[in-house]
Amino acid sequence: VLSEATGTWSYTTDVGVRALNTSQTSSATFDYTFPNGTTTRTVQITETPKSGFTFLRAECSSGGIALPASRLRTPTDGSPGVVITLTPDEAVSCLMVSRPT
Repeated sequence: VLSEATGTWSYTTDVGVRALNTSQTSSATFDYTFPNGTTTRTVQITETPKSGFTFLRAECSSGGIALPASRLRTPTDGSPGVVITLTPDEAVSCLMVSRPT
């Protein structure tokens, strides 16, 4: 049984924090810059645990194609979220999957 997680969820990266109010929108956007000559950048997206839910996984894609496992990993600090390797001018979408506890 899938249940819609309602309320406001919070996501943090090195470029800031975004609140996602699921009654108003279904996504939050982060923009990253790349220093000249840099062809990849690694970013961590952390989900702030919402009471009553446990983070399970992130499902990330670019252009509708799932990112390969080589570009995704679990945060080494144990944070609920994902570490992604990005390339310049790439739009990546991640579905953050949490379940009721």
